[in-house]
Amino acid sequence: MTSPAPARRAVPWGTVGCLVAALGWFPGLVVVWKIVELEMAMGLLAFGPVLLGALGALLAAVDRRLDGASRVGWATTSLVVGLLALPLYWFIAMALWGA
Repeated sequence: MTSPAPARRAVPWGTVGCLVAALGWFPGLVVVWKIVELEMAMGLLAFGPVLLGALGALLAAVDRRLDGASRVGWATTSLVVGLLALPLYWFIAMALWGA
């Protein structure tokens, strides 16, 4: 008799989305801004965490392992993390480049 294959762990997309939202685009945009120095970089810096929070919410919404309430919870958490990261990155950018 063959033993069944071990169950593969599914990716916790809600957690991944929250982490991605928390990290945001800040490190990459520091490099872009210093090299190119475009005003557009500030706009991307401002909206990056929110967009990545939305991506985390989408990933949580399509995670089939979660029930309905868990999907809503992870999606909401991802969006909130992205929104909370927004002012943090704004203040960091102001400290680095001056107002």
